[in-house]
Amino acid sequence: GSAIDDFIVYDQVADVWTQLVLNPGPPSPPGARIGTSAEYSASGNALVLFGGAKIKGSTALYDDVYVYNITLDTWESKKQTGQTPWPSGRYHHASFYDQSRDFMYIFGGRDLAGTFYNDLWRYDVAKNIWREMVPRGNPPIVPPARAQSTISVVSHLVYMYAGSDDPGTPAFDDMWIFDFE
Repeated sequence: GSAIDDFIVYDQVADVWTQLVLNPGPPSPPGARIGTSAEYSASGNALVLFGGAKIKGSTALYDDVYVYNITLDTWESKKQTGQTPWPSGRYHHASFYDQSRDFMYIFGGRDLAGTFYNDLWRYDVAKNIWREMVPRGNPPIVPPARAQSTISVVSHLVYMYAGSDDPGTPAFDDMWIFDFE
């Protein structure tokens, strides 16, 4: 399979899927990719996308941010400004959104060379600034590097389950809790 650049919406009330025909821009949509993350920002009525990879034909790893404004049906590409830190390109990372502060978080993922990550980054949508979150503790306790984890948010607690650090080995069977208050 190859990456597909379609955009599909599920209507919970009507119980139907609909493929959207996106405004081709400018600015342009992000293009076909796999392993990207998308989170909903209630304050901007927007989807915030980060990263992903293209693995068919020419390969590419993305460290970009796109914001899709649902109301206006427009894309905005967010560019790194100055020397501010920015997470490396990756795919199959986990993500969640803090609606009260309008922050997107990403955890882990992998690159095309097979390096797996266990870093946690916070993205401030309004300011277009990433910040690497360093856990407290000496030494800090962090989950092992992994990709393809599942994350759910309950109040201010983030529950992360499973993932893998090598396609040829069994998946993790662990649960981690992160308190982002």
